[in-house]
Amino acid sequence: ELTFSSDGFSRDERTRIVEVPRRPSFHNLYKGHAYLFEEYRIGALADDASAVRVRVLEAPADTLFLADVQVRAEGEGDVQPVHVRIVDLDNDNTDDVLAWTRDGQVLVLDALGRERWRRTFAAGLLALDAWDLAGDGRREVVASCANRRTLVLNTNGTLRWERDWSDIYEQTDQRFYSDGANMFGMAAWRPETASNVELIFTGYWFATRLDPDGTLKTHFRRDGHVTEIRSIPGDLPGAGGLVMRSDAPWNGPVTLEWWSAATGSVEATNAVPNGTLVHFDVNDFDADGAVEALLATSEGIGLYAPGETRPRWEHLTEAPPVGVGVIPPTDAAPVRFVYGREDGYLFVVRADGTLVRSVLLDEALRCLTVVPDSTGRPVILVGTDAGLRRLDAETLAETAWNGVRYQWLASLRQNDRRIVLGVTAAGDLQALLP
Repeated sequence: ELTFSSDGFSRDERTRIVEVPRRPSFHNLYKGHAYLFEEYRIGALADDASAVRVRVLEAPADTLFLADVQVRAEGEGDVQPVHVRIVDLDNDNTDDVLAWTRDGQVLVLDALGRERWRRTFAAGLLALDAWDLAGDGRREVVASCANRRTLVLNTNGTLRWERDWSDIYEQTDQRFYSDGANMFGMAAWRPETASNVELIFTGYWFATRLDPDGTLKTHFRRDGHVTEIRSIPGDLPGAGGLVMRSDAPWNGPVTLEWWSAATGSVEATNAVPNGTLVHFDVNDFDADGAVEALLATSEGIGLYAPGETRPRWEHLTEAPPVGVGVIPPTDAAPVRFVYGREDGYLFVVRADGTLVRSVLLDEALRCLTVVPDSTGRPVILVGTDAGLRRLDAETLAETAWNGVRYQWLASLRQNDRRIVLGVTAAGDLQALLP
């Protein structure tokens, strides 16, 4: 039974019943406490709603713990969600664009907007990214599908290899604690203990490490559900390592893990906000020679460093953040961070998290980015429910506006200049001059 609503179930409630196949999954996470997960895959429903409440009818109370749950839709109203990853696929110092949707559509463009290739995965997609697995400077595209399969595609989009995870419980002699699940997180790295590049895939409470040809090397249990992974850039301490963060189905902080390339294991952790990921980047943001993670979720935002028990700064927010930007340091001012919230507030803070200035815009915020304008002066581009607003990064004074609604904004290298790539509410990709 599905109940749809566009106003948080206050007055708008529309209910319908659908029949879908039941797919159980057995998990023995802790070698003693067994869990049976129920999966029901539902196709396009063609209902205009911002949220849907799901009730499993005729559910046996002793095996289905949650018979009534509320699920927030990925897109609200007329927004058609499109996910974007900006990478340099062929090592020519110009960015390429990987754009994909949850229903399995993939479009790859160069920085001039020319199509390189496209394809559709009928099962739908959970994640898409690209890494150099062959060591030839060209990135292969890695896809995680919603049918418990992962695929590696060549730079031109042709299939390199595919792996099915549905029988991993049997493949590992029942040591995997699961009979298979979807992979939500993935990364590639080359630890010093390995002879070649490794792929890491993470699923619900577990992870695997594979050779670049798809051969399973090892598997291990880890906390968390949907995992996001970032690499430590090559000119920073711990270069080549990984930083991982997973959300979890409970209240309170979760763990940020720093994986060492020297040992191939976790060397440091931080406690960070739980919730849906909004922004995650790893760099030396405050130019102190150390690596930091800038992380924002639906519950808060902060700056974290390995080996430090307390965050450099952290704000647990009253409304969910929608985007984060970095104002680079100048001779006159150090680095500053910008973040916006759904309730219309925009904040500029120093490297220690103290407030520089803030402004309340008169509409809900959806995304933001910080880019230099034609003179090199940083500007803040903010996507709202009414359109795109450009603010001066120093004063937060509004300098331009247009009526196009954007769900995502980021900077893109186009030959010898930087432009802005925007995804409209309708799902169109547009190149903008800042």
